Amino acid sequence: MSVEYDLVIIGDTPEALFAATEASRFPARIALVLFGHLDDLWLNRHLYQLTSHLNSDLSAQLRLTRENTLTTIAVGGVDIITGQAEFVRLPSLALVVGERKLRSRTYLLATGSQPTIPHLEGLENINYLTSLSLGQQQNWAKLPDELTLIGDSVNAVELAQLLHQQGKQINLITHSQQLIPQGDREASKILQAILEAQGIKIYNNSPISQIRAIEGKQWLQAGDQAIETQQILITPLSNPRVDGLNLTTIGVTFDQEKIKVNPYLQTDNPRIYACGDLITKQSSVQLAQYQAKIAVHNALALWKSTCKTHTIPWVVFTQPPLARVGLTEVEARKIYGAKVDILHNYYQNIGLAQIEDKTSGLVKLVVKTNGQILGADLVGFAAGEMIGAIATAMTANISLSQFAFKFPYLTLGEILHQISLDWSNQRIKKSTVLATLLTWRRSWFS
Repeated sequence: MSVEYDLVIIGDTPEALFAATEASRFPARIALVLFGHLDDLWLNRHLYQLTSHLNSDLSAQLRLTRENTLTTIAVGGVDIITGQAEFVRLPSLALVVGERKLRSRTYLLATGSQPTIPHLEGLENINYLTSLSLGQQQNWAKLPDELTLIGDSVNAVELAQLLHQQGKQINLITHSQQLIPQGDREASKILQAILEAQGIKIYNNSPISQIRAIEGKQWLQAGDQAIETQQILITPLSNPRVDGLNLTTIGVTFDQEKIKVNPYLQTDNPRIYACGDLITKQSSVQLAQYQAKIAVHNALALWKSTCKTHTIPWVVFTQPPLARVGLTEVEARKIYGAKVDILHNYYQNIGLAQIEDKTSGLVKLVVKTNGQILGADLVGFAAGEMIGAIATAMTANISLSQFAFKFPYLTLGEILHQISLDWSNQRIKKSTVLATLLTWRRSWFS
């Protein structure tokens, strides 16, 4: 049976719209199925990041941007279809949307996440807030003066600082042993120290055992701490938004609550691809869009590309931000053992940071002993800008030694220049061959 489309993209997320834009460049028949849900988790996190515009209707602006993007996609020849979708496999694989049956050679799942409130004993008995409902409020000044945030996501960390900047007393409770679970331990500790110095109380490794309302206050037991607060705020868990799609019937399987994919981003049903939060824990917009680009290419091109995410950076949008790319120190040690060098430099050593009075920060590089950069963690102002240069160097396999003298004096990049020189000097000092040669040359001239 013939098909009417080469690719059907399913979702109303940034990566779905990006995938449709990318697919429109191919001489192919494409459809975009708007699943009926905006990606609320992405929308609210984007609102938190734009802290300088809290008094404007950012939600409306972001939705307008989405509508403009959809118009551009439609002009590019993509069919846009709205409605609840469900896969069927008989008599042949198809996606049913309303009364339409869309038959396509390939499909891309880009439906993103749906927020899920964690099960906490006693939570149902109190009047709690969520980060989603908070994002819909225009006047945060009316919130209680003291709030306790519960959550292990990057979103929770960003929101905690943002509320603190609005004059609120903030407790942040995490289940994880470090503030940013998926990041480097040392960088996470530095960011936590900065946030605590600003006045945010952080309780790591503190699972919630019970929540109660007592005499007009909300009370919770977090680890071995009993905390009293005016208002509890929950950051929801992120679970794949796949309800109603009937994926198990068509051979799409899950692994640890995420859709299982191969290096080409194909699910166990090779005609169906997936990207973003559906397949990755703690996904970012940039990572999801990169995956979408790979999936679209593999669905439409004559050859397939593997998805290589280790050089895609991500950022925690605090002030100062935390940015990272590649392997952490722990991950690198597991793979390469002793053939790893760990290099540090601090913002306080940089002239520009001293002039700007922004000396709290760290650059940490993980490199092989041959100079290949394996990963990087930055905490400090403009970290999100600088991480791109490191990620580019990793992609191009540029040695750390090449960073020397490439960043002008009184720029933040000078910190990378210093690290490169320090590493090169260490290699020279450790070189037994060079030491033997110099000894021989001295004796030869005597």
